Amino acid sequence: MGQNKLGAKIIPIHTDREIPTKDRHASVHDDLLSKPETREILDLILEKAVENLGTEAGTIYFIKDIRQDSFAGALPRFRRVLSFYRAVNKNMASLPLSMDLIEIDTKSIAGYVALAGQSVRIQDCYNLPANSPFKFFNKIDQEGAYTSKSILAVPIKSTKGHVIGVVQLINKLTPERPNGGLQPELQPEPQTIIEFTKQDEHLVEAMAT
Repeated sequence: MGQNKLGAKIIPIHTDREIPTKDRHASVHDDLLSKPETREILDLILEKAVENLGTEAGTIYFIKDIRQDSFAGALPRFRRVLSFYRAVNKNMASLPLSMDLIEIDTKSIAGYVALAGQSVRIQDCYNLPANSPFKFFNKIDQEGAYTSKSILAVPIKSTKGHVIGVVQLINKLTPERPNGGLQPELQPEPQTIIEFTKQDEHLVEAMAT
């Protein structure tokens, strides 16, 4: 396995995620989310990641199994997708987020992270390299009149190492800096969007495992 310029390990991509029957690991996904302690953990991961890294926004997606139609008495089939769980955005009082399910494939950053099980750091999601193994799904930006730029997406894993979701952080900001007290009537210097670091990646991975 190699490593691309975005810091994600390159692994064979298999987009056919249909499962003949729920395996032992897939069957626990919905059960986990129904437990209050799991929700508390997911909430804590998102809140602490946004706070500690100084990001503008963040979202958590949880893997869910969608039942597929079966024919002629065949065993039911299930397709694994990412389902929206929760989002925060410091600059938006209400979040007009799309509640659509996200496929676990290479057509989105979160889908790729869930598929590959590897973290991804992106300096500018609207200017991905031509050889990028994934695309940026900009529907939420369009619906919310928002502009994403730097992104850090990290898989959320169970204690056994199975991917159960994705935490995606958007637009890391420079720390707020006061004007030094020379002119108290002036506002602090505006924050600007910067790139996530490898240290940020390791910190969120520690939270999400």
